[in-house]
Amino acid sequence: MAVGVVTVAPVIIGFSAALRDPPPRSEWIEGSAGLLTLAAMTGVVLSLPQQLWETVAPGALLFPMLLWLAARCRPVFAAAGVLMVSLTIAWTTIFDVGHFANPGLTVDYRIVQAQAVILAAAIGAQVLAGLFAERRASEARLARANAMLERERDNRLLNAQAVTVAIAHEIRQPLTAIVTNADTALRWLGRTPPDHDEAREALTCIKEDGYRASDVFEGIRALFGRSGVERYPIDLNRIVLSVTDSLQEELHRHGVVTHYELTTELSPVIGHGIQLREVVFNLVNNAVEAMVSTTSESRVLRLRTEICGPNEIAVSVQDSGPGIDPRQLEKVFNAFVSSKAHGTGLGLAICRMIVEGHGGRLTASSDGKSGALFQFVLPIGSTDLAAGSS
Repeated sequence: MAVGVVTVAPVIIGFSAALRDPPPRSEWIEGSAGLLTLAAMTGVVLSLPQQLWETVAPGALLFPMLLWLAARCRPVFAAAGVLMVSLTIAWTTIFDVGHFANPGLTVDYRIVQAQAVILAAAIGAQVLAGLFAERRASEARLARANAMLERERDNRLLNAQAVTVAIAHEIRQPLTAIVTNADTALRWLGRTPPDHDEAREALTCIKEDGYRASDVFEGIRALFGRSGVERYPIDLNRIVLSVTDSLQEELHRHGVVTHYELTTELSPVIGHGIQLREVVFNLVNNAVEAMVSTTSESRVLRLRTEICGPNEIAVSVQDSGPGIDPRQLEKVFNAFVSSKAHGTGLGLAICRMIVEGHGGRLTASSDGKSGALFQFVLPIGSTDLAAGSS
């Protein structure tokens, strides 16, 4: 009875665990090969001369393969090996076949001999399988803990450095505009006679750019702060056009031709305008930088907005640059990963953070030869989302 419990119960328990958490294919292959080798070793044991080996040697010869199964595979494989060996020994003992069928021994002695080998193999293999399984589980827990610590470290660094990067990306535009308009106002005032109307218009632009700079800081505070911020209906077409308007000088300097495919009468999304503008700005700016290495005749930037499904809107930014290696696409959104010589690797990570914070998703696709396509999809605005985020 005890022998049956020791050999059969671990197989049932191990099989149930394997159904819940299937081993990888490589482990199935290795475990199956180990069981076949163990079956061959069992055949060798059964063919040993009876007078020379008695009881200890057969179990010792089976031990290396059982140790291999216990160390390399899930406990179910070691349990299956023990069951296979046990059934074989029991069958040969009952039908007087092989090593355990010594006619010079009594039936009771042969049964005790077979039980001793079965118990030694079963207890040894299953204890080792349990110890190795616990070790693998401890290593997996340690790896998960290390991964969590690394993510926490990256998140802390991201929150610290990303604030700086976000400020640098957005505040540069209003500051540049303020300086330009200030020079323009001084130029109009320096004329004889002074052109007060033009100077007044330039000063008004300075005032608007000052408010815009304030909005930038508010958007950054909302992104990295813990408290909720008010969201409101956003026209994505308007955001796309405002970004390209602010980058006109950059686009013209690099000879980039912009093609618009903006769907009219788009439903608004509920969100934070400064944050979504930061996403579009980053994607467009990255596209322009990606096309610097191409000839000026082929620098084409395609901007598209479209209805994606019944409740979503997609914004796509496509360049005609050299593209991205498909094997690297999943890594481009990771923090501190950058292909630029002086890049921080935070721009796309911030973009993904913003899009996912709006209930959307940001993806990238490329064949590695003819440009890259970045697309983010946002849910069409609902009052529930607006209420929940304010």
